[in-house]
Amino acid sequence: QEVGIRSIEEQESRASDCSICTDDIEVFDLEFTRREVKIVITFMFFLDILINIDHGALPAALVALKHDVGLVDVQLGSLGSLVFVGLLFGSLCATVVLNRLAYKVVLGASFFGNGASLLLFSTTRSFAVMCVARFLSGFFQIFLTIYIPLYVDTFGTQTTKPIMLSLILLAPPIGVVIGYGITGICISSGADWRTSFVIQGATMALCFGIILLIPNRLINIDEVNQMK
Repeated sequence: QEVGIRSIEEQESRASDCSICTDDIEVFDLEFTRREVKIVITFMFFLDILINIDHGALPAALVALKHDVGLVDVQLGSLGSLVFVGLLFGSLCATVVLNRLAYKVVLGASFFGNGASLLLFSTTRSFAVMCVARFLSGFFQIFLTIYIPLYVDTFGTQTTKPIMLSLILLAPPIGVVIGYGITGICISSGADWRTSFVIQGATMALCFGIILLIPNRLINIDEVNQMK
């Protein structure tokens, strides 16, 4: 009987040790995932700033653009408004696109299209092409604008969501201010007004590559919502 009791106690002790090991592994995995989410959300915040830089760069470059390309005031106003027309049309398509395509595909296409439109705008002297480029810039931007708050709401905790959402709302004006600043410095230093658009487009191309490297489990919102 004593042998049987000892055997039972040893089995319970081993089971307890295994349980502790399993709990430690689960806690480690949870903490590691949280670190990944924090990195991705920080990256999203940076992206939200980046996609809004041209909204400040264009107004700051209007005078230089007018003299360089030979545009009249009506044409300059059209260039400023077409990006918002693109945002409007993009928002009408965003729900369907985000529901039918993988999120990584949508984000990649959004950044590729946005960066390409900025580079197109900065390399052409045709007013018609500039109009198309500004429209496409707004159209592709809206997908990321809609996705980022959804990402924060899905991956953020109850204590961090308010702070994260506040930062996301601050990102667009920060991007506009940076756009004004970079373009103003470029023009005052004698550089071409296109410089800020080229820098923004090239940075978007770099971010496009980074998005492709992010694991799908940190991008796909639907799978996380199903697990909750």
